[in-house]
Amino acid sequence: MKIYLKSCSLYEVKNAYGYGIIDGVYLVSGQDDEPCVAPDSDMNSIVRSINGPVFVRATGCTAEEILENSRELLQLGPNIVIKFKLSLEGLKACRALSSRDVSVALDGISSTAQAILGAKAGADFCIFDTKKIKPNARNESNEISICTSVIKLHDLKSEISTNNITDLESLNGTIQAGAQAVEVSYELLMKLCNQ
Repeated sequence: MKIYLKSCSLYEVKNAYGYGIIDGVYLVSGQDDEPCVAPDSDMNSIVRSINGPVFVRATGCTAEEILENSRELLQLGPNIVIKFKLSLEGLKACRALSSRDVSVALDGISSTAQAILGAKAGADFCIFDTKKIKPNARNESNEISICTSVIKLHDLKSEISTNNITDLESLNGTIQAGAQAVEVSYELLMKLCNQ
């Protein structure tokens, strides 16, 4: 089970990494739904401060635009994972990057079928958006449980992860469902440690 900290604060990253409780960072940037507001945001220092993966969002609407932005982001360090939303153009960019041994994370996933598409395109990480899982799905935990089983059954290499977890109950449910990784805020991580 891996825990990735969703942050853009050097203090939060160093503190959580120093405790030995995170495996990597989802770096919040201006391209995310929630912009970085930390006064100590320093992308280069964050990337250098940990040994684990640092997920950085690539921008662009076409595969070519995503690939161009990815080339710039990869200059930040060897532990960069290029992250972008699953789409037809995203799948095309994923295939191109993974063929060059670049780590790719596809996010915005809401179903097992979408995760399979991402895994087949070569994504190292398929990230379920827990807010987007359809209400008619049995429930969030079942969808994730089924997905991890199907990925394993077909011997696909993608790690199944979740994001947009806002409370401890959802976090526990996601972990029990078999997600291989979770993205959590610093606030939620501290609540978990002080439960």
